[in-house]
Order: sequence, then structure tokens, then C-alpha cells
Amino acid sequence: MENEFDEEVILNTQEETTGSDDVETDENSEESVEEIKARLAKAEELANNYKIRAEKAEEKSKKTETSKVAPKKQSDLSPVDIIAISKANIEAEDIEDVIDYAKYKGISLVEALKSPVVQATISQKNELRKTAQATSTGSVRRGTSQVSDAQLLENARKGILPDSDADLDRLTSLQVNRKR
Repeated sequence: MENEFDEEVILNTQEETTGSDDVETDENSEESVEEIKARLAKAEELANNYKIRAEKAEEKSKKTETSKVAPKKQSDLSPVDIIAISKANIEAEDIEDVIDYAKYKGISLVEALKSPVVQATISQKNELRKTAQATSTGSVRRGTSQVSDAQLLENARKGILPDSDADLDRLTSLQVNRKR
């Protein structure tokens, strides 16, 4: 409807410029009307394309807004969940695994913490951490350190005897010299 109205306006203005009294049909005027109709069709097509692009962009922006908002809501923990995690003595690195498992199964965090799958995963990770901590993988080199004479005597009083033969010889010579 809008396009028909536009065509009428253009045709009316065309008639006004050529003069409504002159009814002569000139080839140039016919071509210009056809050109105007072609331009109108092209303009209408462009307007529709712009409208479609704008609608698609608006839909896309709405989708990204909802996807950005959704993870924030999903990662929020209730006070009950926070208390359950703190009582379970879970390492910070394992909390995300528990949350993911609960979401995957569609259960609460309390139920997920009771799950044997989660408990096995957590215990396995704890063992790996203990092993890594026990095996010093750093660049610290351990060497034999010389224990002071005073420390050697103090340890002997407590019942802690040295492991090396050299330290045992030192301890006996210290005790003999002390008695003299």
C-alpha cells in the first residue's frame, strides 16, 4: 500500500512538471516513468533488505544478552550449597568439578557431594596432590647438612640417634669429652 501511494505521488509530481495540459506521450517521458518505477522497486528491495538485517542483528543481540546473563545465574550458589561445600573440606580446584557434575545430573550440590563418583574423583585428586607435594619437583637440592654439636647432643637426650656413622662417631666423642 505504501508503495502504491509513493508511485502515485511520483506520478502526480511528474505530471505537474511536464504540465497537465500537455497530454502528449513522449518516449522520453515514458522511459522516465519506467525508470522511476524501477528505482522505486530497487529502493523497496533495499529497504526490505535493511529491515531484515536489522531484525537479524536485534535477534542476535538478544541471544547474546541472554547467554551472557544465563551463566551468571547458573554459577550462583545458594547458602546451603556454600555450607555443604565448606563442610566437605573440598579444595578450591575441585569445587568446579562438583558443580559441573551436579548440573550434568540435574541434582543439588548436597546430593552431588554424596555421590560415589564425586567422592572418588575428589579422593583421587587429593592423592595426586599429596604425591606431588611429597615428591619435591622443584629445583631444591637436598644434601647432607652438618648438624651442630649442640643439636647432636640434644637429639641424643631425646632418643633420636643420627643415621650416619660419622655423626655417631662425633656423638660418642662429644659425650666422652663431656665426661672428662
